[in-house]
Amino acid sequence: MVAVDRNALNYARLFVTLGSVVRLKILKYLYNKKEASVSEIVYELRVNLPLVSRHLTVLKNAHILKYRREKNRIYYSIIDTKRERRMPVDLLKVLKPYFLAVEKNNQRVGK
Repeated sequence: MVAVDRNALNYARLFVTLGSVVRLKILKYLYNKKEASVSEIVYELRVNLPLVSRHLTVLKNAHILKYRREKNRIYYSIIDTKRERRMPVDLLKVLKPYFLAVEKNNQRVGK
């Protein structure tokens, strides 16, 4: 029987979670916006509500996103790993170069 390294398993789950274009787009939007309602995310990504909802649940269950309710709206934001210590890595440090590269590419295409 092979011994399982718990950290390796956590990283593997993290990479599987980040292996979706829709989830990366959600994270990029929340990175720039800080917090957004589900309807704002649906509008921004131009993806249907059930799909966005499913991806938000995956990100929430992976302890990447947190949410708060305000009346009948749910707002999502990226967990501050420095304060909440739920992720094995500082996710924003890992994803920031990706977000910056996407922004740079979008600016170049827009010219």
